[in-house]
This record gives sequence, structure tokens and C-alpha cells, in this order.
Amino acid sequence: MRLTQKKKYARPESMDALLNDDPFGLLENVGEKRLSMTASDKIRAAFEEVAAFVTRNQRLPAVDAEDFDEQVLAAKFNASLKKNPDGLAYCQSLIKKPEGETQAVAAGQAAPAPEITAAASAQPECESSRMERKAYTSFDDVLNDDPFGLLSDVGDVAVEREHWKKDTSSTIAGSAEATKAVQCRDFYRYQRYFDEANRLLKSGSLKFKEIAGDSAAVNQGDIFVVNGMMSIIAAAYDETTEYAKSATKIRYRVRQIHANGTESRPYSTSVKNTFYAGRIPAKRVIAADQAGVKFFEGMRAELEKIKKGSRNVKTGYIYILASESTNPVIRKFAAASNLVKIGYCTTEVADRIANAANEPTYLCAPVKVIKTYPCYNFDPRNLEDVLHTMLARHRLNVELKDKGGHSFKPREWFTVSPKTADEIVRHLFDMDLNEYYVDSIQGKLRKKENSKDE
Repeated sequence: MRLTQKKKYARPESMDALLNDDPFGLLENVGEKRLSMTASDKIRAAFEEVAAFVTRNQRLPAVDAEDFDEQVLAAKFNASLKKNPDGLAYCQSLIKKPEGETQAVAAGQAAPAPEITAAASAQPECESSRMERKAYTSFDDVLNDDPFGLLSDVGDVAVEREHWKKDTSSTIAGSAEATKAVQCRDFYRYQRYFDEANRLLKSGSLKFKEIAGDSAAVNQGDIFVVNGMMSIIAAAYDETTEYAKSATKIRYRVRQIHANGTESRPYSTSVKNTFYAGRIPAKRVIAADQAGVKFFEGMRAELEKIKKGSRNVKTGYIYILASESTNPVIRKFAAASNLVKIGYCTTEVADRIANAANEPTYLCAPVKVIKTYPCYNFDPRNLEDVLHTMLARHRLNVELKDKGGHSFKPREWFTVSPKTADEIVRHLFDMDLNEYYVDSIQGKLRKKENSKDE
């Protein structure tokens, strides 16, 4: 058939219009209610395939048979018996027994159920043609109308699955079946460990070790690098310990924090699989000297506190700095008014500013520490949001060049006094900073008129 022009289809105005416009009769049975079957019909229909086997072989199907199809049929038969125990008597009635001899029950089966009615015990006549359509209105209707028992165990046992995510940016590199990673909402608790680990790797206090054989163990406080992605095992949950399918390996859930701010909760065996999935070998981070040993000891002790819900874990420091830059522009600002940097670091402040002379964030110059504040369970994003809001009018607005000649604009330097900076940090800790503002002329912290009296 050759089409000469395309037919334009209009959206049906109603369901009746859709059903009436059905030239091939594809929808002619839609909406018809199937008649319910009698109990005898259901039993015969459920055991029709088994009945044909019994009639042909004069025995029940065996689960340990050499023929695979018979094994499948036996499993289906046993599942159907859970819903319709009378089916056993029906199938046994099809076996021709010598006079005076009783039929033995198949191994593992329950005792024969009472004989069902004569109508039910008769050989079914073309059951597929007798089955009529029925409308389902709920999940119970579907589960109840399950003649072969295929859905008999639905909902009986909670299914626990590994969550896999392939070919996406949130999938951990180096694994063919890596566990799905989600945003780590308390990443600020663990950021300092990544920062400190990287610093100690550069200084030589930590080093890499290739993972092979027994070194693939996964425990709380371990640090791994797989295809360039560093991760820390923040917690290992012993209560989930169980044997893997091989029956020789023990697996347990772990909380794995990744350097990109995500986390996953795979089995320990899944973590091990990532060690050998990529072309680039996986590496373990280990201590190379006493400083490295001290780092791991302190980190593991704090991870255990976090696991137990402790709120007394140091997450870093807030600091107030003054610049010792000799740049004429910076010296001019410092002379005309105050100039301080308020920032946050996860490592010791002295370690963080050690390379200040080469970092634009410190104006590529040495700095002087005015004050530091240890933080516990503190999210540095809160500091950044507050500073950007309160001190927006006092931010140092200049364009400078680093030692390589590249231009940059500092973002955390403000033209306020160290006293004002100290007051901001203290009210931040007191959680009442929303009651204050920094005046645009003198750069002092003042209480809002509509706030509560002190």
C-alpha cells in the first residue's frame, strides 16, 4: 500500500472518541470486566501444566530431577501449593494406582489434602480457552490472582540492594559497578582530614602504597586513592557484618567520604572491587614517619567520636589576619583605614599561612595572625555567607597581580578594624549575629533598632 499523503490526527475530545476511532480493533476489549472463576476452575488452571506432566509421566515433578525443565516445573508446583494446597490431591488423582496401593507423597511435601469435588478432579478441558478476562482494581487483586504462585513471596522479606550508578559524574571513578555517591551534608567535619592528608603527602610524612592481596582490608580511618579520587572510610558498621555469597568473605557496611564532597555507603567487598576495576592501580595512604602516625591516630579517634554522635570534634579554625604586604596599593589602604582578612581553615593556621607569600588569597605577601578561634562542628559555608552579606560594602575592591603576572581580586579582605572583626566572630558563635549590622561609614558593628535589648 502506497501512501500519497499524510493523515493529520486530532487530539480525541473524550475516551469514547478515542475508542470509536480504532480502525484495527486494538481497543475493542478495553474496559470489559473479566468474569471471576470458581474455586475448582482456579485450581485446575493453576495446575494445568503440572497435570499434563503427571498424566504423561504418572508421577509428580521432582525438584532434583536431571531435566532442568522438570526442576522449574517442580518449583512452580511447590509455589502454587502455598496458595492452593488442594492442588496436590488433584494432581495425585491423575496418577493411576494399582488396586489397594496408596500413592506415596513426594519427598518434602505435606500430607495429601482432602479430595476436592468431582468437578475439580476431572481433567481440565483446554483451560486456556476457558480463562476469561478480569479487571484489576488494586495490588491485592493482582496478588490474589496468582495461579502459579510467582508473587507468593512479594513483601515477605525486605530486599536490600547495592545502589549502582554508571557513567555519571557522581560515580566513583575506577569501578565498573561503583556505588552511587550522594552529597555529604556534613562534609565540613571531614574536609580537614583531606587537607591535612594532602599537606602531609607533599611533606613526605604520608606516602602511597600499592594495594594487593591482604593490603586490601577496609577499616575505619583508612584512606584510599582510586583513579585520582581520594576517599576516607569514616565509619565501619560491625552490626551489618555478614557472609558474602562466596560464603568465605565477610562484608559489612561502611561510610565512605570522597574528596569531591560526596559520600556512599557500600559494602566493604564493593570497596575492594574498586581497587581492581580501573586501569590505574589503587593506592592506600599510609604513614611514613611519626607525624604521619600521629595524624592517623588523631583522625581515627575523632572519626569514632563522630560515629558515636559526639558534638565535641574540632573541625578547624576561624582566623583574623593583617597583611604585611609592601605593595603600594595595599599599604595605601592599610594607612587610610584598617585592613583585615577573616577566614576559615581546616588545618592549623600556621600550616595554612606558611605559603602566604605565594598565594593570591593572602595578597601574595606574608601575613600576621591577630586572632584565631577553634571551631567545633562548624560549617565554614556559614562564615562565608555571613561575611559576604555583612561586609559587602567594606570588601577590599582592588585588582592585583600575582608573581606570575596574573590578575586577581581578593575576596576575604575587608576595611574594618580587628575589633569589629572580633565582634563579628563572637556574635557568630553566639548565634545572634542577625541582630547586628556593620555601618557603612565607620565600619563598626551596631545593634539593629528592632532587635531585642541586650
